[in-house]
Amino acid sequence: MIPILAYHQIVDDDFDVTTAPVGDRPYCLPMSAFEAQMNFLAQQDYSVLPLESLAASLAAHRLPKRSVVITFDDGHISNYTRAFPLLRARGWTATFFVVTNRVGQSEWLNWLQMREMQRSGMTIGSHTVSHPFLSQLSLQEIRWELEQSKKALEEGLRTPITTFAVPYGYEPAELAQVAAACGYRAVCNSRLGLVKARTNPLRLPRVTIRRGCSLATFSQLVQGNAVTLCKLKAFEMMKSVGKRGLGLRRWLAVREFLLSLKR
Repeated sequence: MIPILAYHQIVDDDFDVTTAPVGDRPYCLPMSAFEAQMNFLAQQDYSVLPLESLAASLAAHRLPKRSVVITFDDGHISNYTRAFPLLRARGWTATFFVVTNRVGQSEWLNWLQMREMQRSGMTIGSHTVSHPFLSQLSLQEIRWELEQSKKALEEGLRTPITTFAVPYGYEPAELAQVAAACGYRAVCNSRLGLVKARTNPLRLPRVTIRRGCSLATFSQLVQGNAVTLCKLKAFEMMKSVGKRGLGLRRWLAVREFLLSLKR
């Protein structure tokens, strides 16, 4: 089994998390924590596998041993200023999923940075045009988000775009079919789990690394510790029940309130 790690922002250790938007706070990972996690992977002799290579392996129903995939969602500037130099120094690759209507705006990656990352072996993938809740859109609107983001990235980077990550992790039932029709070969969601030999490459689970994740917990997640995964899956199930019971809009309001109480 292979973990696909999902990161977002990498921040300075003294970053005041209360200055970030409430919904982003759980995903602001301190640089020292990120470095410790990458050191762990190196010390434990994990191979860092490109997402496209994982998709190719899944097509053959086989997986390389002791491997991990690294991904980043949203295209925050810290992916370039903090994560990219560390990964490049190790000779590792990662996939960076970008929201195309944010490209070049303050705090987000620009085209020159993404091209530099590509030249160093990094992969750029789509994270839609506008980062919507896909489950709230029609099939036509979903297809537009996938097609137009792919088109914009291919024109800006002059390379085929074949990877996609679902915003917010909300995955409509029809997404795999739509993504395949748009030319994507690997689709990541936010369902907690490890990739197995027969996992559908258009429905890839991941392990989201949040602020406060200890190195001990990180090591257990990477190694597929059943107890740790079950505890987190139980928590995810509780959230799913809350979403269904309250409805998406009310659930998000409750979530934002609870997060505002935490530092």
